[in-house]
Amino acid sequence: MNRLGVALAGLVFLAQAVPPLRAGQALKESFPGGLPATFAGDLPCADCPGIRLSVELHADHVFVRRMTYQGRGEGGRGESFDRLGRWNLSGDGKTLELSGDREGPMRFAVGPDGTLRKLDEAGQPIQSAYSSDLVRVPDAEPLEPRLLLRGEYSYMADAGMFVECLTGWRLPIAMEADNVALERGYLSAAPKPGEAVLVTLVGQIVMRPPMEGKGLRRRLVPLRFVSASARETCDTAGEARQAAPIDGTAWQLSAASLSAEPPEDIAGVTLKFKEG
Repeated sequence: MNRLGVALAGLVFLAQAVPPLRAGQALKESFPGGLPATFAGDLPCADCPGIRLSVELHADHVFVRRMTYQGRGEGGRGESFDRLGRWNLSGDGKTLELSGDREGPMRFAVGPDGTLRKLDEAGQPIQSAYSSDLVRVPDAEPLEPRLLLRGEYSYMADAGMFVECLTGWRLPIAMEADNVALERGYLSAAPKPGEAVLVTLVGQIVMRPPMEGKGLRRRLVPLRFVSASARETCDTAGEARQAAPIDGTAWQLSAASLSAEPPEDIAGVTLKFKEG
């Protein structure tokens, strides 16, 4: 390679290794109050009084989203659905994108005052007489999402640790609820003590005081253990979902969109398509 080629290769390396300065500036300009931050607003609903949408953004690019359908659920107190994923801000700081694994991205236009205005699926403004704005909620209580989770779980010295696949959050396990079933499922699947096993569970991420120190830390309450597999990791599970063909593949139900929780026998619900 000649000297010019070496120089160009070096420039490419630097462009890939060093994040653009503008991204950091855009982040500060878009969220001048800093992160974490919670934004909330009421959106129109076709068959209910309204949808309360809350979005909690964290500095590590993780988001927690809660959609509460007003007037539904027991006693009409509202029915909530939580999601967890990663967010990304465009280079100019004007568009926020929330991405998860079970649905397409949700996009917002970021206003000069930090207001988030929901965009349609194509990332275009929504033409409606109703508001689609989310405003920052000062001193908001942290959202404690309750949802189906997949991650790599390990257990050693009477302590469990869960690394959530989508976000990479490391969550110590609270020894309550369905923790005994989780430990048994892990021990039956783990090839060696202490090795990580991919588990699926219904859980709630809560804020609790740590054993030592001050403040609150995230912990995972395992509400219901679903399954454990030593043959998969977060990476291979994601690759399998992307590479698997529609025809001939047995698809296992992992989330129920019409209820707050998946059914009790979720591990046994499968669907298979065949051509013709």
